[in-house]
Amino acid sequence: MRTPPRPTLLALCLSSLFAATPGWAQQAADTRPDTRPDTRPEAAADLRKDARADAPPARDAKADARQLDTVVTVGQAAALRSALDKQSAAPGIVNIVHADGIGQLPDNNAAEALARMPGVSVERDQGEGRFIRVRGLGPDYNAVNINGALTPASESDRRAPGLDLVPAGLIRSLEVQKTLTPDQDANSLGGTVRVRTLSAFDQPGRLFTMELGANHDANAGRTRPRGSVAFADRFAGGTLGVALALSADQRRFASDNVETGGDWDGDKLASFELRRYTITRERVGAALNLDFKPDEASLVYLRSFSSRFTDQEQRQSIAIEFDEPLAPGETGDGTVSRGLKARREINKSSAVVLGSELSRGDWKFWAEAGAGRASEDKPDTLASSSFTADFAGLGYTDTVRPMPTAVAGLGDASRYAFNKAKVEQSSATDRVRHLKADVQREFDLGGWDLDLKTGLKAMRRDKDNAQETYAPSAKVLKKAPYNVPSAQLGLGQFVGGGEVDYPWTAFGPGIDAGKLRGLYGAYDLNAFRDAVDSSVNDYAMKERTDAGYLQATLERGGTQWLVGVRHERVRFTADGTAWKDGELSAVHQDTRSSHWLPAVLLRQKLNEGLVLRAALTHAVVRPPSAS
Repeated sequence: MRTPPRPTLLALCLSSLFAATPGWAQQAADTRPDTRPDTRPEAAADLRKDARADAPPARDAKADARQLDTVVTVGQAAALRSALDKQSAAPGIVNIVHADGIGQLPDNNAAEALARMPGVSVERDQGEGRFIRVRGLGPDYNAVNINGALTPASESDRRAPGLDLVPAGLIRSLEVQKTLTPDQDANSLGGTVRVRTLSAFDQPGRLFTMELGANHDANAGRTRPRGSVAFADRFAGGTLGVALALSADQRRFASDNVETGGDWDGDKLASFELRRYTITRERVGAALNLDFKPDEASLVYLRSFSSRFTDQEQRQSIAIEFDEPLAPGETGDGTVSRGLKARREINKSSAVVLGSELSRGDWKFWAEAGAGRASEDKPDTLASSSFTADFAGLGYTDTVRPMPTAVAGLGDASRYAFNKAKVEQSSATDRVRHLKADVQREFDLGGWDLDLKTGLKAMRRDKDNAQETYAPSAKVLKKAPYNVPSAQLGLGQFVGGGEVDYPWTAFGPGIDAGKLRGLYGAYDLNAFRDAVDSSVNDYAMKERTDAGYLQATLERGGTQWLVGVRHERVRFTADGTAWKDGELSAVHQDTRSSHWLPAVLLRQKLNEGLVLRAALTHAVVRPPSAS
């Protein structure tokens, strides 16, 4: 039995519907039976009549209006139901979340939104989601595509893209496909993540949304803005859809820790390090989708996506190394090193897909071409630096959070002298292009619905990295032709910004990145070039994948069988440099492989609330770039 809502709740429901953006208000309409409240005018009149009969006589409309404290919207329930319906109808195991669910969560990017799905976990960097694991398998064993295009990886040593590049404000839906079908790329063991941006045909009418917000970090004492805007509408008599989404956010935060690196000898500690991070992250993204749909049987679309993620980080550190491992409370001689790491990474990712879908009677045709590009630039990374001094009477106070015992001069900058630094400049690029065509024919086989589908796909992937490493040191700078006096290499020449804000103990002055860069920036960096590191990290790789498949879907009643086979032919070439037996040598690799990948999937509906699934699938995953 349906319980009539109170007049106050009904009034607010109606007011929220009239106040909603037309696109969202119309989205609530659905012809399928459900258990949601009936929002038709005649139903609303019946509910008002029932509510008046049950309402206390002393209440009036003004009193009710003053007591409004609940907002009920239908769009969220419709989006959730739509996602659940798609999951239930899919031949394999899939999890889906729509934009309504993402927008209500405090997620900055796609990785954090995916973390809320079953079987998905996230690898975090400074508390923010970056890479995903599906069913326990690492990021490089999963695939990500945006609007149908495989997403390349911006980082030089990974195959997996960092999903912190994708702002949550651009996402229309997220899908994790955990069982592959023959018509899908066989390049994931854990699962394939599919990201969809907004389309004008996702909404029954015009859509305009705007979100403004801010984030605050108490540790850094900083507040930064965030916002997104989305627009979608149809033109040319409803045949041309235009959707545009923009998103931008900035975070400035700090973190503190102490690390031992597992450097324990029984219950004695050999070394530990105090660290203070200050981080600024900026994320800007845009998506533009065009759809031309002259009739229900034809669609031509253009999907485009672009994102830029800037990560700027400074790490102040104090590393304490004892001459002999010590227990808590013991003291001894050792070396203290104060250091600074400062880097700025610029990650970019973009993709464009042009395709069409046609239906002609029992036939369906698909054709698509796409390209994606990702890059990572580190123009001037101070990977490490150290100013060292020797002390007596060093110790620590705790095994859970080791802190140094008070030692005279530990925070005195004049006690420390420059030892060495490591400077890196690198640029990595990953490019992916694909071209595919599919055709499907529907048959009726004596009560069984048969869909026979086949297709071809060609994909090309090129990835390269170029890195230069420099290692200026006091040993070199003190010699000719530099002849830098020791007095100019003391830590006191390079401090700035006052005392480091560290919560657990006195940290001392921080190192100024600009002053430290000035030490070696006055000279030709090539004089400090590390030939080995600069060579072994350079490479160029090419993958050429050609695939074809045939699959059949049989369905009758609550039973669905999907059987098929995919064939992939891969050629892989790579050029790089190896360091072996004290010598650098060129390395070239050229391999060819061919794979037959059968699949059988069963979906059996046992009752209205229970579905049984079984699957046997095959996939081919190649190692990450670093391997």
